[in-house]
Amino acid sequence: MNFQDYFQSYSNYFWQWEDDTEVLSIPNGGTIAYREQMVQTLQGLADNGLPPFGSLVLAFIATNNSLDDNVGLIEKHFTNFSISDRIVPHIDIEGYRDSFAFLRRLHQLPVSYKSGKRRMILLQTIFANSHRKINSKTAKGLAERFAHKDFYKKKLPPQKSFEYSIFYKEFKVIGLLDRQFPTAQSIIDAMGDLPDLTDEDLPELITETASQETYKDFVEELIDRDETFQVGTLIKPIWAGFKVPVYNALSSEQPLGGFSDISNKGDFDKLLVSEFASDDLVFMSRLANNEALYLHREMPPVADDLQRILLVDISLKMWGTPKALAHAVYLAIAKHPKSSGQSEVFVVGDDYQPVSYAHIDHIIDGLQKVDVGLHAGKGLQSFFEVYHKNKQLEVFYITTAEALKYPAIQKQMADHSAAFKYIITADQYGEISFFRNRNNARKLLQTIRLPLERLWRKPIKQRQVVAREPYTEYTNLGYPLLFSISSDFQKVMPLNDDIYCISDKCLFKRTMIENKKSSKGWELVLKELPANGLFEIGKMKDGTIQLLAYNPSSKEAKITSLDTNETGTLTFRKWSSKPFPEFLFQRDVFLQLQGKTGGVYLKLREGKIMEEQFQYWEDNVTNYNKRVLEVNNASVSTSMRSVLKNIGDVCIGKTGNLIVSSHELHINNQEQFYMSSRGAHVSIVSAKRIGNNHEFHFHDGSVVKMDVTGMLSLTSSNSAIPVVYLPSVVNAVIAMATSKAFAGNLYYLNEKSSYVKVYLESTGSETIMATKIIKENMIIGLGDARHIVLQAPTIISEGMNFDQAEKMKTALEATGAVVTIQKPEGFQLQKIISVPQFQKKYLQPFIDHIINHAATN
Repeated sequence: MNFQDYFQSYSNYFWQWEDDTEVLSIPNGGTIAYREQMVQTLQGLADNGLPPFGSLVLAFIATNNSLDDNVGLIEKHFTNFSISDRIVPHIDIEGYRDSFAFLRRLHQLPVSYKSGKRRMILLQTIFANSHRKINSKTAKGLAERFAHKDFYKKKLPPQKSFEYSIFYKEFKVIGLLDRQFPTAQSIIDAMGDLPDLTDEDLPELITETASQETYKDFVEELIDRDETFQVGTLIKPIWAGFKVPVYNALSSEQPLGGFSDISNKGDFDKLLVSEFASDDLVFMSRLANNEALYLHREMPPVADDLQRILLVDISLKMWGTPKALAHAVYLAIAKHPKSSGQSEVFVVGDDYQPVSYAHIDHIIDGLQKVDVGLHAGKGLQSFFEVYHKNKQLEVFYITTAEALKYPAIQKQMADHSAAFKYIITADQYGEISFFRNRNNARKLLQTIRLPLERLWRKPIKQRQVVAREPYTEYTNLGYPLLFSISSDFQKVMPLNDDIYCISDKCLFKRTMIENKKSSKGWELVLKELPANGLFEIGKMKDGTIQLLAYNPSSKEAKITSLDTNETGTLTFRKWSSKPFPEFLFQRDVFLQLQGKTGGVYLKLREGKIMEEQFQYWEDNVTNYNKRVLEVNNASVSTSMRSVLKNIGDVCIGKTGNLIVSSHELHINNQEQFYMSSRGAHVSIVSAKRIGNNHEFHFHDGSVVKMDVTGMLSLTSSNSAIPVVYLPSVVNAVIAMATSKAFAGNLYYLNEKSSYVKVYLESTGSETIMATKIIKENMIIGLGDARHIVLQAPTIISEGMNFDQAEKMKTALEATGAVVTIQKPEGFQLQKIISVPQFQKKYLQPFIDHIINHAATN
């Protein structure tokens, strides 16, 4: 390409020369650059070739630290231009939009990346492998001639009429960069290590308008999204713990970090300066003898052009915690700040399929891919059937240690041992092992164990303590006990770390860990659900949880926000039982798939349900099948508890104990509350059934009532005796409670009933001691505790046990801090007491009052 063709300008284009070719500017707009700036830029890029001049000018505009929206000005110019003048009839709309998307991405980079030497590195990075790049030799010639002012003015051609081919060529180069660098973080990562800003490089502070978006680190974006929080929190610890291979190099000459020889032959630009001399005496003697001192530099590492492939096992062994670790590992490798080139990622199970990590939504889609096979042998075989001819593969295989033992996996690794460069294993405890695979033998390079419990603890939400709203949070719908559900529950729905269960027309909840160990009962969330309904639950992007309940008989759809109690109903007649009868929660809406052509979605907004048609999304059926499998595989541990559903009779027996449907409530030899079958019994006082078989009244007015949940309540006619609650679980150790007291089996203890919010109003002079107290009581890191102290006034805990909160408050106040505890509306502290104490203080007075009334009447 000759000089005139490269620097050709056009009328009605986005750039022009002004002031006797000393200034490059936007027509009717601001200055782009001075000629000297363009000279330096062209010389800095010439060694690796030059992009089309218009493409370079576009990047220069986007990286200018200007308050004017010059990118928007150019976009508006061409939008109006193409519509009104009809000169661009075949404009590539998609590529055109991609180019402006990338330019805005450049413009939104922090100012420090667009200043001084860093700006040159930025331009070198984005144009390193750009489309339509001019070769290095020609580029150096163009830059040299452009720097020569006399030649430049003489040879610079006059403007031509606008040509669509030039427009298409120069904008397409930028549009393709949008694919290569899909996020701002990907640009920064590709830039690698950056020089420190010198005084002349330091950017001026520019006031940003309120509409400008604040740049976020890629890892921070992952942490901010609930769907990727667990993965995001692991990436930086993996970077810190692993020496991740970031580039490939031949084993020839390697950078040694110094000079390898001293010579008096060479170019003057390689003159060795004093701070690089290994021996001051040698250096000074050479200067004294007028000898030139030169540095013989080592050859840089030569890239071997290996194609990096990351294979992530998604078989059954990788479900749960290992899956999160695997995705964190592949992102840590692919997104490493010093990583050069792009990695390809595939998930392997019974087959293999590519996944993208260009955008967070793509990462979320990848996290949702699972396979029910025991191992990924078939997927590896399918992958190598396509890629076996490629001898330049560098495969990172991420799996579990158990999965490596399967013969099908061992066969694939033996058949393609040259391709498997690294093997990475993860387990449910957060341990990751990094192996180098060579000659079909694995060498352990490194093992780290991540503190998952600490890393996955949600950050403490900060809140200013001014004009606080009343604390109205309630738990378990007012019951002082957790519940036990019967084995004939209707549906189980896992959601993140919790599991929800539909039983007896009610929605219950407990954590996955509690469910696995059956260590705790269930919290009641909702009542009065349809008996034969269809249900789905989902977590919105704002963190709130919604439940959809659909009654096929009445066609009524009801969506309830479990956080705000906002509810909407709709008569939904478009439901179809075939081929996808269940609802699917996806992208903040509930979908009812109706074939591969699309379906209908329901969304709750401001107390009303919106109903809209949607077109077929490629991942709908895949996600539907995955969710059905997830629900079907979920299990509920009921620990063989038998729950009474109906009450036949209620009375006080001859033993003085309460008897419900032939089951006597008593204290066993281990001083535990127990409700056991007694068969025939002699009653002293009987209660009368009222209305149905769930409510019984004694003559004194005392009532025994069974709730639809199976919870029994004992309400005395004596107002001085509080209501006593107990689960209707027979032949098992149970518990009893009032609003203020609890006794019995801790399975039923609801710790949340005594939770309060704790605020740090101000810190005293002993901030170090205050930090230590908060760290120990909250079980958080030192940095998190220090952050709380420095942010006062702020919230310490959204939910802490009252006794623990009082203890922490006393300790903090001793340091001079001011702490307040906010209780929920209607809060009553529930104390744990012994079974005999509870019997004496609450249950026996209930029974005695009934017997005494019967004796006196």
